[in-house]
Amino acid sequence: MIMYNVCYDSGSSAELFHAQVVRHYDLPAVSMRSTIYPELLAGRIRNEEITPDNLHPNDAGHELVASVITCGLEQIRAEMDRGAAEGTDAKLPAPLTRNAYEDSVRLRNMNACVVACEGFTPDPQKQEHITEIFRCGWTAKEKGSRIVFRVEGSCIGVQYRKTIQLPAPVAEVILDGDAEHAQILDANFDETWGDKLVLDTILDHGEPGEHFVEIRLKETHPDDRLPFYLVSVIASGRD
Repeated sequence: MIMYNVCYDSGSSAELFHAQVVRHYDLPAVSMRSTIYPELLAGRIRNEEITPDNLHPNDAGHELVASVITCGLEQIRAEMDRGAAEGTDAKLPAPLTRNAYEDSVRLRNMNACVVACEGFTPDPQKQEHITEIFRCGWTAKEKGSRIVFRVEGSCIGVQYRKTIQLPAPVAEVILDGDAEHAQILDANFDETWGDKLVLDTILDHGEPGEHFVEIRLKETHPDDRLPFYLVSVIASGRD
């Protein structure tokens, strides 16, 4: 079952795009835009009663969302009961899109193919719990430090740490030596709730095969609180 959320101040939603998947696979769906949002437009519910930021529900908002989901699930159960009685044999259609991420490998310091390394140091700490997200990667703090990976795939991503302990280093990632189109990996996080594990896409549905991913520190500061932390490189879509 698909659940469509909505921005309660504007009515904006990704429902139009996700509906393509719903129609193709004949999936059941429930929509907050067609159930809860009209109640706000009619003035029977005020935004501040159900959401603190016009998107995420508070306790009262969760109760409303749960009621919509429950109603949808009851309809699904009724339809399933009718289908079982009639002997329905449902089959999935052909995939709507190719699953480029089906064959993915997360490369960390115990399994990556590093072809060059200057100034990046492997983190020796083992990850004991799922919440220890900054483990088994590499750190660097000197400007010009670089590390190069050889990977295989058609989709490539890089995970790194954004920190609230400012200032923080700024790195760049270069794919296959194309420095002109380098992407910035800025470790400065303009929030207060804590450090964030970021995943940036470097290559999306590109040429399959061997690629080289270079990450180097572009900017550092004398008072950097923490080094740049490279968590992993993820390669998908290997043939």
